[in-house]
Amino acid sequence: MAPKRSEDYGWQHGQMIDTNRFHWKCNYCNMVGMGGGATRLKKHIAGGFSEVSNCPKIPQEIRHAMKIELESSKLAKKKVRDDRDELDKRAAEYPPIDPYEGIGDQLDADTRAAVEASAQERWQQDEVQRHRAQFGRSQFDADGGSGSGSAQSGLARSGSVSRLFDRFKKRPKEKSGRHPNIIDIDPMAIPHSDAQQQRIDTMLKKDKKCRIGRAIAKFFHFSHIPSHAASTPYYRSMISTIQKEGQGVEPPTPYELSNKYLDAEVNDIHEWVKNLKQLWEMYGVTLMCDSWTGPTKMSIVNFLIYCNGKVIFHKSIDATGRFEDADYIYALLEQVLREVGEKCVVQVISDNGANFKKAGKLLMQRHPHLFWTPCAAHCINLMMSDFGEINRVKKTVHSAQRISKYLYNHLWVHALMVRGGTGPGLGRVILCPSPAQKKMLGFGSGFYPILFKN
Repeated sequence: MAPKRSEDYGWQHGQMIDTNRFHWKCNYCNMVGMGGGATRLKKHIAGGFSEVSNCPKIPQEIRHAMKIELESSKLAKKKVRDDRDELDKRAAEYPPIDPYEGIGDQLDADTRAAVEASAQERWQQDEVQRHRAQFGRSQFDADGGSGSGSAQSGLARSGSVSRLFDRFKKRPKEKSGRHPNIIDIDPMAIPHSDAQQQRIDTMLKKDKKCRIGRAIAKFFHFSHIPSHAASTPYYRSMISTIQKEGQGVEPPTPYELSNKYLDAEVNDIHEWVKNLKQLWEMYGVTLMCDSWTGPTKMSIVNFLIYCNGKVIFHKSIDATGRFEDADYIYALLEQVLREVGEKCVVQVISDNGANFKKAGKLLMQRHPHLFWTPCAAHCINLMMSDFGEINRVKKTVHSAQRISKYLYNHLWVHALMVRGGTGPGLGRVILCPSPAQKKMLGFGSGFYPILFKN
């Protein structure tokens, strides 16, 4: 089976060795590389990289194109990394606090200075309490003593703990030893440099992250929510909004989620579709029609609209009990054309059935500016069905079905296959038929392991 990344652009100028995507061979100079994969191959072709030699036989236009490809790939990865870092930063950002909230809009200079001084003093006191709780009290931190008073006054004059530390750090060391060492300063927020201890806020953040992670994980696991849902932007937006709003906010109830907030989302979608409709006349739209019949013989005809790289669901019609001939399909298409706007629709795509085919031709006759196109996937399914009618293919498929049924209908054989399928000298190929292959082979849903001897 081909590796997952076999569609990389670099493989157009090289080939894998033994289907290992890390081993490659250049198509121009026949150089063999045993590591790095497609990226190393592209660097070999582009030239100018220290980890691999340049290809001496590559045409200059291909070398130039490969350099552009590497640069664009680098920029794309950087953009993804920067976007993720920005999302993480916004999600972990502490809610901004306005120190002037509740005071009023108009503040004179004296009042503003007093508020800022009060906020600065409160921050310094918080830093002192945090450090004492972690490292204990200093030898100069006696109640009512001169050492404590001098430390507090020095801290107040410096404006912040970090500036006080910098002021002492920049002074040259004295050999006499009579001047105070940095350890002699009250370590309100500055541990000893030799201790190499973590910042207090860093340790607190790790504990908080662990507790939050456990709570969120329980919600995901016990609600059967797949873990990859945490990679969606809505998950990060939810966490960021909860952080900004702070404590004391009641979570939404199940009733609110299924009524109030669901209605709000529906309204947002309607507004988004309304804005998108303004582009239909400018770009034109493709009307896609799909007919589906379920196991209960319920027939549904879906209509979707494609415009400028975006697909939206337009409507669904219940055709159960209807005779879906060409006239009925044509009437449905005409109705949707009037709803969307005849001038906006430039193409109609549908199944390749005889009824849709005739309806599409009628549509093109009465609307000369339209083009009807059969669905490519449906055409491929029909081709696969014809392939499955070839005798040798039918015999092979029948044999494979018998083997698969035998393996899965006998528990002992199935257990033996699971235990021994990964032993030395054995390999396993998991076959997952695509819809087109199922159409040809007649397979049901599921996976089909095939064991083979190396």
